[in-house]
Amino acid sequence: MAEDNLGSDWQSPGKGKRFNISADSEKCVGCRVCQTRCSFHLAGRFSFSDSAVGITWNPQQDRFEISFNVKCNACGRCVNSCLYGALVAEKTEEGHSRWRR
Repeated sequence: MAEDNLGSDWQSPGKGKRFNISADSEKCVGCRVCQTRCSFHLAGRFSFSDSAVGITWNPQQDRFEISFNVKCNACGRCVNSCLYGALVAEKTEEGHSRWRR
């Protein structure tokens, strides 16, 4: 669903949102570990279609693109699972610093 795509700089405002999550597509290798981890958290199974994280190949830019859809609850599990530092989370409460896995 294209209308659900929130892009790679999903700022997650609102109650219950623990982090603002940003993506650096230049660091993404397309391993989909973040996508798999997210789907297991949201749906209890490993399924790319159940994930709030989208990984797609962009041949014009010769890189993978990372996006988030409306299922994203900004829990930060995708950031913890990214082995390449392509995802960054910032706590929503003031005074907390930015972090990467």
